[in-house]
Amino acid sequence: MPEPELQATFTFSNADLADVLLRSLRRQPELRRRRLLTALALGVFGLVIASLLLVLLPTESPVMQWALPVAGALAPIVTFLLRWPATTRAALQRWAQQQHGMGPHTCSIALLPSGVYWEQSGDTGEHPWRNVTRIRLTGDDIEFDGPALTVVRRRAFASDDARDRFLQAALRLRADAVRAST
Repeated sequence: MPEPELQATFTFSNADLADVLLRSLRRQPELRRRRLLTALALGVFGLVIASLLLVLLPTESPVMQWALPVAGALAPIVTFLLRWPATTRAALQRWAQQQHGMGPHTCSIALLPSGVYWEQSGDTGEHPWRNVTRIRLTGDDIEFDGPALTVVRRRAFASDDARDRFLQAALRLRADAVRAST
């Protein structure tokens, strides 16, 4: 690896890894479509169960005749949509622990003229600048969007100024690479 312009190293937990994976999953159109279809299927299922309850437990109340099916349809949809992030995050944490052990893990991110070089848990790789679609500050973290999401945590830097210098260097290197390729 050539000498990096800037480098950041930090430790992360399986919860951090699950958070990054969840962020990445939320950006996938196919996953959003599947979540919507699952919520709708649960709503139909709840509607069927509520309708069966109306048949089995007849009521004269007009309010109950429409409220039970509506509640039956909405309850599973709302429950699913509210619980999805927590259950998915827990599943991703279990997966991260199975794949990488208990942690904490060390991650190094280096900014090279050719791209973003990363090293974590014994694996290495590079995301060429042409594949990085966006670099942005989200909360305290720096995100590199592309085919894979790379997140540099705030704790990788001694100060906000150091983080901002890293962000500006990444933006400049990407702009230089894009300019050179056109």
